Formats: sequence, C-alpha cells, structure tokens
Amino acid sequence: MGAAAGRSGNRCGGANAMLRRTASAPAIRGQRPAAAAVVCACMLGDPGNSDLGEGDTKQMYDIAVIGAGVVGGMIARALSAYRLRVCILEKGHDVAVGASCANSAIVHAGFDAHEGSLKAKLNVRGSELMAGVCEELGVKYKNNGSLVIGFGEEDRETVESLRRRGEANGVKGLKVIDQAELRRLEPNISENAVCALWAPTGAIVCPYELTIAAVGNAMDNGAELKLDFRVSDIEKIPGGYRVYGAEGTGAAAGQNAAGADADGTVAACAENGAVLETRYIINAAGVHADEIAWFRTPSSARRPKWARAFW
Repeated sequence: MGAAAGRSGNRCGGANAMLRRTASAPAIRGQRPAAAAVVCACMLGDPGNSDLGEGDTKQMYDIAVIGAGVVGGMIARALSAYRLRVCILEKGHDVAVGASCANSAIVHAGFDAHEGSLKAKLNVRGSELMAGVCEELGVKYKNNGSLVIGFGEEDRETVESLRRRGEANGVKGLKVIDQAELRRLEPNISENAVCALWAPTGAIVCPYELTIAAVGNAMDNGAELKLDFRVSDIEKIPGGYRVYGAEGTGAAAGQNAAGADADGTVAACAENGAVLETRYIINAAGVHADEIAWFRTPSSARRPKWARAFW
C-alpha cells in the first residue's frame, strides 16, 4: 500500500482524501468507548469533572498529540470522543511514515512481556480489544494465531517457559503442541521442528490501514491534522505550552506542496516559525520520543546525544 501522499499532486489534500475514506467508521463524539475512557483517565483525569472542554481562547488547543503513527492516531481517536480541541502534529508528509510503516503487523498475544509488567498488561488487553476496534474502523483483521517453534529439547524448555509466562499474563488458550499437531497446523514447517507454543489469540492487521483509519476517524470527530510540522521547541507558558514548528521531512523530500482542506482539518505544510499553543501535550513520537522529551528537560540534566543509548 502506498502512502496517501502518493495518490495526489496536492500532498495535504491527498492525505485527507485517503483519510476521508473512513467516513463510514462511527463518529464517537459524546460517547465513551473503552479505549477513550482508559486514555483520558490515565492522562487527564475524569473528563466529566475536568476543566478541559471548550478552550478559553480559539487559539489554544486542549491537547496536541505529537506523532501520527498508530499510537498517536489511536490516542487522537479516543480523545476526539470528548469536547476537546485536538490537533495531531506529524513531521512527515503523511501519517504512518515512521515505525508504523515498518513493523511486522502482528497483534501479539502477550506471552513475551515479563509477567506483572505494564507492557504485559497492555499487550494482553490490546490484543483483546483489537478485533472490535478494527471492526469499528472497517480495517481487515485476521485471527490466524501464532507459533513459536522449538527445534530441540533445549528449545522445548524455552517454549514451556513462554507458556508459563503467557498464562501468568492472562493470555488465553496457550498450549505447547508436539510435532504431529504442529505439522497439522503448518504442513510446510521444517522437519527439524519438534514442538511449538500455539497462541490462538495471535493475529495480524495492516498497520497502514489501521493508522489511516484511526486518524481519519479522529478528524471526522473534529481533530486537526498538521503534516510536515516538525516540533523544533516547546516552551512552558501559563496554562499550557507553546509549540514551535519547522518544515518536516516531507518538505525535505520535495513534497512540501501548499494546500489545505476547505474545512481546515488538514493544515497547509508547516513553515519555519509556525507556532501553536496547547494545554496538554501527548508525546507519541515513536523512536523520536526522547527528542521531544528533551525540550522539557532542564539543561543541567541533559546528556550528550551519544550517551543516551547507555542510560
């Protein structure tokens, strides 16, 4: 699947044209889907008792989500269920151009994460929710299960330990199968395979389609998408933050075509000096999340970039 930008000479309009294909997905403003309740409870407090809502001024957003990958897209979709002014800032020329376009597309069952960890809890819960979310967004979801293959007795113990860990995490239906059952499930498996961990809740989903649909649904609910907006600095101001933008990676790739939707839901490409204000910021910048956090790190606590990998 190509990026939406590749389907139109107008980069901003082209992205919106692709995103608007999700118009059949349910508008969720005013409702409280499970995902939205979880996100808002963790980050904002109870929206029903919060002073968030209509902004004090038309210039300030309630929430700016930095990153239009699958995480940022799903967060923005959840937040768009409430009376909040939400914007999504993406430094690329389209959504899903970072890690969300280069992953395995696997919906992991949840047996890898260490038991008791937050990752384990969210992995299992996310796996349980994914089929319903994909149905709401009109995205294909295939529950084909997953196999972890063992090629000897040493591997068998590893497979068994993964089963125990998965069961402790709450993954349903896990079992270790022998060579005969493995061949029944996967006839083309290597002859050297002797056992496997079978996880029936494992699945796959297209990460591009999921991200495009999530961002599109958020936009249908009023969220604004700003492409080619590379955050260059964040300043604390009374009541929130001032976010400074510069031309993003789309501009560097020669895709900085000006243009915007008539309703303004997709902004024209950011230019150096672009500024917006927001009450809250959600950092969903993927592998660049540390760089975004760096803007609010006191200079006395900053480390050289080369040293970040060691701590």
